[in-house]
Amino acid sequence: MVILKTINSQIAQSFMIVQQLGTDFIPANPIELIANYTDISKFDSCYNRCYLNFKCRTVVSDTTWPFICQLYEGSIDTGTLIPSSSSTSRVSNFLYNATDYSHYNQTCNINAFTLYRFLMCSNGLWCCPDATYWNGSICLNAAYYNHSCNTNDACRSDVGLLCDPVYHKCLCNSMMIWNNTSCINDPSMTITWPNPTSMNYREYANLYRIDVRSQFDHCSRI
Repeated sequence: MVILKTINSQIAQSFMIVQQLGTDFIPANPIELIANYTDISKFDSCYNRCYLNFKCRTVVSDTTWPFICQLYEGSIDTGTLIPSSSSTSRVSNFLYNATDYSHYNQTCNINAFTLYRFLMCSNGLWCCPDATYWNGSICLNAAYYNHSCNTNDACRSDVGLLCDPVYHKCLCNSMMIWNNTSCINDPSMTITWPNPTSMNYREYANLYRIDVRSQFDHCSRI
């Protein structure tokens, strides 16, 4: 049986879908594991750890020793729900809707950072957390290799992926290859790059799908 669980904080109310016992979760990429606790023996304590981490969207908990509590940044629909070898293991995930993001792009105070779990306070504005992007309504998990995209923000740049402007897919740049986890240097390719401050650097970057946001653009999630 799937249960809807309500979690209240000082300024907001959140909802979690609690899956049946005997379930486990495989993330789309191992890097999505935020934390792995082995000293939490209660479901609610594990859920609260997830709630207090704005990156956490899915949690796996087990009240049988060694008391597993795993926090993942990927939504449950980005990974795979599978049967667990433990009959007391259970997967839970937060529900997200547009009302949760009513503060998006509004002025924020960094001191209130931990009170509002759906967004992060960056440069004085409420923004999508890292590894997520704004789709016009909510913050979605950025995608991995070969998934559809329209902007670079929609791809996991922390593993080297960019949105190819021709194919509209999350791909590595032309000097790298995908190893099923991240983009790595292609040993068969060598090239000498111009200085990033030179006028023709953008031309090279566009040709070889190099992410130039860190060179030219300020952090913006509008």
